[in-house]
Amino acid sequence: MSVPDAPYLLALSCHARDVALEERAALERCLEAELPQEGAVVVRTCHRVDVYLVPGMLGEAALACLPSRTRRFEDEAVVRHAIATATGLDSTVLAEDQILHQLRQSLAEARARGPLPTVVERLFQVALRAGRRSRTWGGGVSRSLADVALDRVCPRPAPLAGQSMLIVGSGEMGRLLAVAARRRGASVTVASRDPDHAALLASSVGADVAPLDPGPAVTAFTGVLVALRGEWPAGTETRHALREANAIVVDLSAPSATPVDIQAALGERFVSVDALADTPSGAVDRRLRERLNRQVDEATVEFLAWLRSRTAADAIQALTERAERERRAELDHLWRVLPALDEPQRVAIEGMSRH
Repeated sequence: MSVPDAPYLLALSCHARDVALEERAALERCLEAELPQEGAVVVRTCHRVDVYLVPGMLGEAALACLPSRTRRFEDEAVVRHAIATATGLDSTVLAEDQILHQLRQSLAEARARGPLPTVVERLFQVALRAGRRSRTWGGGVSRSLADVALDRVCPRPAPLAGQSMLIVGSGEMGRLLAVAARRRGASVTVASRDPDHAALLASSVGADVAPLDPGPAVTAFTGVLVALRGEWPAGTETRHALREANAIVVDLSAPSATPVDIQAALGERFVSVDALADTPSGAVDRRLRERLNRQVDEATVEFLAWLRSRTAADAIQALTERAERERRAELDHLWRVLPALDEPQRVAIEGMSRH
């Protein structure tokens, strides 16, 4: 039994390599308004907005929202894309860990909205399992987008030891930045909208705490790494100090949290999250990439085998239901032709019709 002839999966992908941050943010807003309440999985990360669903779920209004450079995948291409994403093969940092957490979170949010089509549910089970398996192949401390951001402040092989980093934000990305900076020997200071969260993160990594609007003190930092939801409320003194200082500001927020006037004033000293998407991979572990590609192949075969077995089972069920409908129609015709049959005779005839 082959896979279904009709399309069974659809994915739409907007990645920073192709689609600007502003367009991705606009697409997110549109999807929130136009997507069906249940049945689709939307994956949002710093660099991507991906939608997984079955064909026919998107209306004209949602389709009109799609940026011109949106990548469209169907059927097996959807399967390969989802698995490549889960394994980190499609990430800026090869085999990075964060995407697996983001996929789990996206799946949980989709399930909370309502039941998913069986084919979408199974796809994510296979993809997440492949992602978990690939995480055992790193053989050491894994890199993340936080490391790429730190490399923009202090390019390798120059050490971070002795450098001072201000982390603006205490969420998941702020935590990754703080951990990565401390691991590489930098001194770290954390600022957040929630001072308690900042203090908690700082105490967990051995860092200091600063106000969210640090003022002239911002000149003490080699790098300012921003990971906030909403705009960074930097006051006049902070803005002036950033213009006069030599600090590099890397904003990993999507959409950007750094005020537009600061971005313009900093010029090349400002690095957006989209600028990190095209970071050269450098000495990429070719063996790891090849292994991840094999994992994508194997997991795709696994999914397609499940789909074939499901298709066969559906075909058998359809044939069974058709035979039952025909049997009932023939019996109804017989009862009309022979209305004098009594109940025992009808029961006997119906029993024989089942064999």
